[in-house]
Amino acid sequence: MKPNRFMISALLVGALLAGCTPTTPPDKNGGTEQLRSSMTRALRNADVPDACIAIMSRQTLVEVKAITDQSARSSIGILQQRQQIQTAARRDCGDF
Repeated sequence: MKPNRFMISALLVGALLAGCTPTTPPDKNGGTEQLRSSMTRALRNADVPDACIAIMSRQTLVEVKAITDQSARSSIGILQQRQQIQTAARRDCGDF
């Protein structure tokens, strides 16, 4: 299978994001970047690509935070959370 441009771009963006720390001043969207940083692990655990995480809106990030704040006490609950996170991410990124 031939790699497509989106996947290559996603890998490059992921590599860049992994080496960056947000330096945005608080009045310049820093809250969103801090939220994105804190939600990255949950999003990656739900198999959301780094390229999608990078473009995710604040509204979606807040939704993901609300989903992860709920406690999942069973494997079914964990799978449901993962599916909810993927559904939220698809609103911003389409299929991945």
